[in-house]
Amino acid sequence: MRDYLGNWRAGWAGDARPGAEDMDQPALYRVRDHALGGMHSLETDRIHWQVFTDAYPMIETIVRETVAFRVRAVDHLTGLGVRQFVEIGSWLPTMWPTHTLAPQARVVYAADDRAAVLYGERKLRSEPTAIMIHGDPSDPGTILDGEAAQFLDLAEPCAVLPGVLDLMDDPAAPWWVVAQIAASLAPDSWMVATHLTPPRNGEDRNAQDLLCTLWKTLGVGLYPRPADELRDWFSAVSELAAPICPAEWWWPDPDDTPPDSPTCPELLGITARVPATGRTAVPTSHFHDSEPCHREESHHA
Repeated sequence: MRDYLGNWRAGWAGDARPGAEDMDQPALYRVRDHALGGMHSLETDRIHWQVFTDAYPMIETIVRETVAFRVRAVDHLTGLGVRQFVEIGSWLPTMWPTHTLAPQARVVYAADDRAAVLYGERKLRSEPTAIMIHGDPSDPGTILDGEAAQFLDLAEPCAVLPGVLDLMDDPAAPWWVVAQIAASLAPDSWMVATHLTPPRNGEDRNAQDLLCTLWKTLGVGLYPRPADELRDWFSAVSELAAPICPAEWWWPDPDDTPPDSPTCPELLGITARVPATGRTAVPTSHFHDSEPCHREESHHA
């Protein structure tokens, strides 16, 4: 079998520093926590975040909207009866963590940064329905078929949230991750993700390119991709439950009103369901970047 992920694995921070944490270097999980207003960061993390926001101010909105999308998705899926969640590539179970959003569910957080996992284990020690485990996010099959399967019942529907798709440099790697996840899940399970996409404005694109270069100081890259590419990944192995569009436009409750014009069009939201009877590909022609996507999901529920 071809190793689709070799190049990406070689540059992944968790593999580069599997032992004691280097407190003089920024860590992605700590930078993210600081970006969300958390307290688990060091001066080097805060300095790097300031550099990122100076280069590309939109990153602050992107981080906030990523969390807002996840909160809406978890709320919607629990309303559909989903009681199991796996976050692959998650960092710290702080700042609106899934196990507090869905207290009746069982939740597995998987990360490959051992320092993040150790912290998460301590944080969740008194939580009977949530655990944090060490795992390779580029190989989610080993996570879902391994320790996660001992904590969850994967014969029942489960929602998986892969948080690393836009950190992978090999174009085949995200597709491989999505395919592995779908192959490991029971029918009527879900995949929920966000992904950075290039801006249409040239000046904004230059700023985003600078951020992607600076991001490598965290030991991993950042790779925006167009919506069509994301559709190919997910529609090959699942049913897209709504058009892939700016995450701000995904509001599954028809009584809610999304913004007319997204403040963060560079962040795309994806919701996909593992079909009950075989693979169902969704024709690309059904989707348009400008199409609202807050009401499209009801016919799949």
